[in-house]
Amino acid sequence: MLKDSRKTMGHGDLRFLKNPVPLQIETGNYQLPLNVLSRGRWWGIEAILDQWHVEDEWWKPDSIDRMYYECVLNNGKYIVLYMDCISNAWYKQ
Repeated sequence: MLKDSRKTMGHGDLRFLKNPVPLQIETGNYQLPLNVLSRGRWWGIEAILDQWHVEDEWWKPDSIDRMYYECVLNNGKYIVLYMDCISNAWYKQ
């Protein structure tokens, strides 16, 4: 027999699928990312494939204002990172 999985969810039952990871970024002109520190090594950004701005929940005290960048690193790997425009902190998505 299977356990009834239709229980009501409690407050602590939800979690993010992917928590953002803080990053150290070196920027150039217009605050565009140039280099990313990952696993103790700096990687250059070869190309920015796409960028977009997300502004949401402006009516809340902890509103969202982020600038996202889809990038290719000089090791060939793809990365999506964003700058929190409120705190100016960088994260890997």
